[in-house]
Amino acid sequence: MQKSLLLILLFISSFKTYSQVLGEWVWKSGSNTLNYLGDFGTQGIPSPTNKPPGLYEAAEWTDQNGNFWLYGGGASYGWAGDLWKYNPSTNEWTWMKGQGIPAQKPTYGIIGTPSINNIPGARSTSYSWVDNNGDFWLFGGINYSGSPTNDLWKYNISSNMWTWMKGDSIQNQPGNYGVKGVEDPLNNPPSSFEIGISWTANNGDLWLLDNNGCLWKYKINTNNWTWIKGNNTNSNAVFGVKGIPNINNTPGGTYFDFTRWKDNSGNFWYLQGIGMILWKYDLNTNMWTYLSGNTSYTPIHNYGNNICEPNSPGTIKPYHHLESRACWIDACENLWLMGGAWHGAPSSHSLNDLIYYDIHNNQWVWADNDTIANAPSNYGIQGVSNSNNVPASRTGSLPFKDLSGNLWLFGGNDDDFHDVYGDLWMYTIDTTCTNCNLITKTSNNKTKNIEITIFPNPSNGKFTINSKTEPITEINVIDIFGEKNIDLKVWTNEYIIDMGSNSKGIYNVLIKTAKHTVTKRIVLQ
Repeated sequence: MQKSLLLILLFISSFKTYSQVLGEWVWKSGSNTLNYLGDFGTQGIPSPTNKPPGLYEAAEWTDQNGNFWLYGGGASYGWAGDLWKYNPSTNEWTWMKGQGIPAQKPTYGIIGTPSINNIPGARSTSYSWVDNNGDFWLFGGINYSGSPTNDLWKYNISSNMWTWMKGDSIQNQPGNYGVKGVEDPLNNPPSSFEIGISWTANNGDLWLLDNNGCLWKYKINTNNWTWIKGNNTNSNAVFGVKGIPNINNTPGGTYFDFTRWKDNSGNFWYLQGIGMILWKYDLNTNMWTYLSGNTSYTPIHNYGNNICEPNSPGTIKPYHHLESRACWIDACENLWLMGGAWHGAPSSHSLNDLIYYDIHNNQWVWADNDTIANAPSNYGIQGVSNSNNVPASRTGSLPFKDLSGNLWLFGGNDDDFHDVYGDLWMYTIDTTCTNCNLITKTSNNKTKNIEITIFPNPSNGKFTINSKTEPITEINVIDIFGEKNIDLKVWTNEYIIDMGSNSKGIYNVLIKTAKHTVTKRIVLQ
């Protein structure tokens, strides 16, 4: 009983930590000056004075406890090779690994063997994943010498050790495609740079899109890559008919793209920054669908007149967005994006617009921030939410999402693409802007009394969902990473869920009836 009460109090206190006004930014941590060199402190020891240096295009992860992690990136002093952890509940950074020096060379060790001495070395623009066991994965990027690589690494939190899993220890390798669709130990994607399109499938496989527009799958249990889709000798895109999946469709070769999402059904989404071309890949059919955007690459843009203003689908046309790594998916599957580089006449500029794509209505919505290039920051008071607060225009900043669904971003390049930020921001979504009410929502967006309970809560894994007013038609249980753990079609007023084999933590339970959608939270302990 005391343990359950303590867990509930900690759960409630975490909401107080994140409390702020909907639709507002708060500067949470880090430096508000460009090219900050960092305050590393003592390795492995969290401190309120610790801060990472300003970084561009580092790799990012969120662990199963909701902590944020980053590795490498471009700093003002060159490529970095350090691993950092941030705890949102304490607002403290910890320098976890690395030497704290520029251009650190990798230590590979023995392939497949973890070691406390192993380190991927300084690098930027890498791919990153979190697997179903909570381990972190890192692939490729530009290394300490400025050359692309194709090595694959795994980091285990509990042991604090890196393992070189696959790939080459030398740079600029062309890769080995093998036979499309055939798993082979010799297969390996080519050395990558200026691209970070990666997804973790629901079954735990790791996927990436290479510079040639080819899609790859890595199976952790076999340690093998498979070339799944795309043309490795012709990188031209095949769009097909907008909105219609086709086995021949392919995004084609690309650079400077980092914007990717995965929806609750496990589909992969990818945004090509030039033309704002949005693609969806269905794993079940092995087909791409070109859904939105302009294939003629015209720089025409239109954000509408007001934030969150209803518009006809297709009328909102954001700028091109290159190097837009700061992207998120919310509880209602809206695809969020902030900032990036607008490449158009007469020159290149950076952005800080906060926009989202409503996949249900197939339209972009301007949610917040500026619609002009090279907008400055307004930090306000650290830790205090304010409607005037706003991060500056930037590229290559890192996205995180906390247990309460708030959007976070760290660092990035400034508007002249030479200086770097080391600031950490949090944004709380205004659900009136998205029509995404996480408590109760009817089909006409008007709330109505409906009594749905979950008990016991906290639970040791088995809990009951009860609806006193309407039969339940669908139950989805989603973890903190947005992964759908349970997807059920039912017709009952009461249903027992057994998640005894799942990891402990906080889960969202999406419960649907014929007229309502209700989201509850369950704590597994």
